[in-house]
Amino acid sequence: MPEPINHVHRITTDSYVCNTLRSADVKKPDVDVLCKVISSLRIVDEPFKELHDFRAECTGAFPMSQLGIMKLNDILHMYVCAYQNPLVWKEVWKRIAPMLSHQVIRDVETFIAKNPFNFEAVLNIFNK
Repeated sequence: MPEPINHVHRITTDSYVCNTLRSADVKKPDVDVLCKVISSLRIVDEPFKELHDFRAECTGAFPMSQLGIMKLNDILHMYVCAYQNPLVWKEVWKRIAPMLSHQVIRDVETFIAKNPFNFEAVLNIFNK
């Protein structure tokens, strides 16, 4: 599975930031920063396969009324939330999409356990 550090150069060329990320783990990610970055993502091209899979496998416990008003960007935001640090992913999710039940948690954790994060597709969105 690709490591996030292998993709840092696509986000920043700041050598201090790159070197710091290579030499030290992020112990407690900043939830506010994560929410700001994630909520700024906008998909403008054809959705990637994992996004369709995520929608199919992780939104089954959502109320039908909520599913009817969700946009593809909402699904993208939840997809990215799901792959955040295990210490904060639920907090980030609740700020981005305030629907988090025990069943949703199980569905998301099952999904991420069997599907690696699609760095390439998300970074392509981020870099547009």
